[in-house]
Amino acid sequence: MRVLILFVFLWGIVCCSSPSGMSFRLKVNVQDQDTGQIALYSTGENLKLLCSGELKNGEYIFKGIFEEPGLYRLKFNERQADLYLDGEEMSITVSSRRGICADSLKGSYANEIRKKCGETFDELYTKVVDENASGLSIFQASTRNDQVLFDSLMSERLWFDDLRFSIARDLVKKYSDNVYAAYLACEEMKSHYEWGKEMYNLLSPEIQQSSIGKALKDKLERVFVSAIGQDFPDYLLENEAGDTIRLDSLKGYITVIDCWASWCGPCRSEMKSLRRLYKDFAHMGLRVVSISMDDSREKWLKACREEQLPWKSYRNPCGYKKDGIRTDLGIEGIPYLVVLDREGKFAAKELHRNVLRKKVQELLNAESE
Repeated sequence: MRVLILFVFLWGIVCCSSPSGMSFRLKVNVQDQDTGQIALYSTGENLKLLCSGELKNGEYIFKGIFEEPGLYRLKFNERQADLYLDGEEMSITVSSRRGICADSLKGSYANEIRKKCGETFDELYTKVVDENASGLSIFQASTRNDQVLFDSLMSERLWFDDLRFSIARDLVKKYSDNVYAAYLACEEMKSHYEWGKEMYNLLSPEIQQSSIGKALKDKLERVFVSAIGQDFPDYLLENEAGDTIRLDSLKGYITVIDCWASWCGPCRSEMKSLRRLYKDFAHMGLRVVSISMDDSREKWLKACREEQLPWKSYRNPCGYKKDGIRTDLGIEGIPYLVVLDREGKFAAKELHRNVLRKKVQELLNAESE
């Protein structure tokens, strides 16, 4: 976020000003300390110092002009927090011991919306937890090797993800003319191009043209490569012989791409389910391809020997670095599974266990009709 700043010291108050933008005044009260260093930064790819000074009598006032409302970072001594600032007259009470709490910010409508959205998601989470009779996480179920329980929890998690998106979409629509809606859309779209595009289209033209609106659009352009209906990218991979190769043609099969790593326990557990899936549907045209995200070739090969996979296994030369496959597919965690149709195009992403089986059956049945 680019903010033009001119520092002017006026009566002990730091004044930040620029030719145009949003006038603001942020009063900071520190409950338990009279002096100390205080600063305000813009956020984005790189932090940029906007204003700084010395606390006097437990108080400091930032005053001037922002280029636009958005997310800024307030730092007091070693304490810091990101704040949504969009008001002309704002104030916040902080503590050197307890830190900076965004909930104490007053006068910022974007911050009030943030709190309302957080409360909505907290209510959803509480409701789901209360209705989860097992009381177990997906990871706990996987360690118990209870396939039925694991499948049940996986279905619940995917249902929860869909429900959370629908709520996020409604919130973006409700607050479409506030900058926080764009931050919410950017966060809640995860790696789903379709989700992000739907929420982006709900934003007002003014918010779409804001810095965060443009950042959301850039993110959409980056993940478009893995949008439903797009061809799976032609990556260079490493095979077990050590050769750099490209994937064989992905056309003609319903294909499950499994991104995993030797050190990932849930990934190894997922392979048990993939084995059953492959055994049941390989004769109908199902193919599975594993792509390891291991940084270590030796550890990957050792895991391949242990798993004795009945399908082809490759390694991403970039390992788990956020580059190439991880960036294109928006992978934040593994196992990460992709389903391709017989044309080699994305048909589904991030499905597991019984939900994955249902999607594979659906695609295979559609081809046989």
